[in-house]
Amino acid sequence: MNGRTSLDVEIQMLKDMAFRYGRMIDRARKAREEGGGKMHRCEICGERFDEPLIVSWREDLDGEGHWETSLQVLCPVCKCPYNQEEEEPA
Repeated sequence: MNGRTSLDVEIQMLKDMAFRYGRMIDRARKAREEGGGKMHRCEICGERFDEPLIVSWREDLDGEGHWETSLQVLCPVCKCPYNQEEEEPA
């Protein structure tokens, strides 16, 4: 073994995920600044927003090291997952 524990491996995986999601958010911000960003509207509270809350988590599927990573886009106000992209007015 190379001296890395399962905790070390998990920490590195979480750092990699944070880097990837951070890059996704940076690209979305840049697109918005250039006029290509998309607006969302929450179907529950009606709030309009351009930066959704992005939540990710990992779930151990069978206790044998098979993990599933999930990502969910939420309303930043009410934390509800029911939102849709709005069309840009012409």
